[in-house]
Amino acid sequence: MKKSTFLAFLGLWLTTHSFAQAPAFSIGIKGGTSVSWLIGKDFNSSTSNLAASVRENWSQDGQYLGFHLGFFSQINFAGFVLQPEVVYSRTAGGIKITGFDATGAPVVQQQVEQQFNRIDVPLLFGKRLGPVRLMVGPVVTWVISSGLSTNQLANLNLKESFQPAAWGYQLGAGVDFWRMTFDVRFEGGISDLGGSFNAGGNARSISSRNNQLIFSLGYRLIKTN
Repeated sequence: MKKSTFLAFLGLWLTTHSFAQAPAFSIGIKGGTSVSWLIGKDFNSSTSNLAASVRENWSQDGQYLGFHLGFFSQINFAGFVLQPEVVYSRTAGGIKITGFDATGAPVVQQQVEQQFNRIDVPLLFGKRLGPVRLMVGPVVTWVISSGLSTNQLANLNLKESFQPAAWGYQLGAGVDFWRMTFDVRFEGGISDLGGSFNAGGNARSISSRNNQLIFSLGYRLIKTN
């Protein structure tokens, strides 16, 4: 009798404990804004398209506002959280083009914007501290299209010059309240976005990484537990 009573209590405890530890799952939509910039090598050319110059130097310059829209899910288990996402992002970075004459003196300068339309797939893992999440993980980026906003190169589509996919990382924190989520993250590049493209008969490097500071607001459409 005692043995059967003990086994009954043990079974009840295991069942209750299992349900208490069952993962909580949610899926939702998100959107927000970002501040992005380019990190990488200078863009150099020995022959120039700029007036009155024989050499160009292209370098990264400036920070730009962007936006993103997409979907996310959360799997919470024993104080930890796994959060995969699929997001469309519009980011940009500034490029400063300086033309030099034969003596090396700067004679003309342009500042242009390099724009990226991309699909980002982050896979973040973190620790939950009450409503707060501390998150880190990899992100893979597919560049859909890219272009430079300057008169000389305005119609140049750089999509063919970019890698099929580039790797980066995201880290940051989030807060969950009811069905709402708010995230602040930094994204850095691990692999370069591309190699080089041809403009005016000259090969120019685009070995650069698009870093960004991301602010997101989300709403959980489906939420268990």
